[in-house]
Amino acid sequence: MQNLESTPAIPGRLQRIPIPGCRGLVYQLTGTGIASWVLKTRLGKDGSHISLTIGRVSEVRRADAEEEAHRLLALCRKGVDPRKIEAPKSPEIRIAPSLDTAWAEYERVYLPLKSARYAAYQTWAYQKYIQPELGGMALDTIGTSKVDTFLESLDRIPTTANRVHALLSKHFNWASRRYTCVLSNPVMGREKHRETGRERRLSVSELQAFGQAWRLSNNPLRYAVLFLLLTGSRAGVITNFDPAWQRDNYLDIPAGTPGLKGCRYVVTPFISRTLLYRIQRTTLPALYHCLISMCENANIKDFTLHDLRRSFASFGADLGESDYLVDGILSHSRGRGRVTEIYMRRSIPALLDVSERVSLHIWGIVSFTEGAFLNEKLRMG
Repeated sequence: MQNLESTPAIPGRLQRIPIPGCRGLVYQLTGTGIASWVLKTRLGKDGSHISLTIGRVSEVRRADAEEEAHRLLALCRKGVDPRKIEAPKSPEIRIAPSLDTAWAEYERVYLPLKSARYAAYQTWAYQKYIQPELGGMALDTIGTSKVDTFLESLDRIPTTANRVHALLSKHFNWASRRYTCVLSNPVMGREKHRETGRERRLSVSELQAFGQAWRLSNNPLRYAVLFLLLTGSRAGVITNFDPAWQRDNYLDIPAGTPGLKGCRYVVTPFISRTLLYRIQRTTLPALYHCLISMCENANIKDFTLHDLRRSFASFGADLGESDYLVDGILSHSRGRGRVTEIYMRRSIPALLDVSERVSLHIWGIVSFTEGAFLNEKLRMG
């Protein structure tokens, strides 16, 4: 058998060496040294000449090339042009994506069209509540019963449950326009949870355990969490924090700051002011994860960022402080009507006096220090 591989390439010249025993098959060698198996034949008895490349010599063995040449010759004798034969298409198999896959596209395509705060909350809610239960399931397998079971498991946090309900419904509406496998929205028509006032607050023993966990934490956001506890302010103060807000004993917040529901100031008692230089703007999910980590270490169950605010108000009530002034610290409306709210303004010094007492009381429990002793020590410098 001729050793074709030893044939030298001739620059500028195309060589074709017939293969004995296989009519029409040639070993083709270009001037640059590229070797291929090529079949040269006619279509039908009196058809036109055609040239069919079977493959590179380095990729197709000679025996395989000869077998393929015989197959192609049989087609050509019948007048069939192998170049015009389309390979049969395999039947398309449509596999429904998982909820996680659909969410990744939703997060990439849809959420950037919304505000950063809206997108951050939706991502946090999906990762915390929806993903652990439904994330790995295919969209076409998540029916009404599974959605009902999932949402009913959140009945202890009705407000959050209703937000998750809305997020899941919105996501299915979006997915139904994106994927043909989603036939209907399994959340549609389901009643929302009845929302009631939440009364969760830290007890004295929980506050002591919280203080211990706070000292052991190495998360830099722990100072922001402590600031929320000592001032009763909303988490939006941290997620929008700007050092330019700082005044002698309060934060002056610009109108329209997102997430603060019209709050224009935060009273800052002495202890909280010492934390301000350690606070930096962050996201709500990051702040929440910091709190949850400390609560887990302190064995505190079912606690949220807003419960820090409830705890501040509750300790103020325990100390017998004026409800009117505590509400002023929290920037609450008393429901007296617009005119009364405009005329009865609480002064920062009056609010600061109450805030100092409440924050010192809380700090005394957190640090296992008598609040009165600490108060005197602070005043003495």
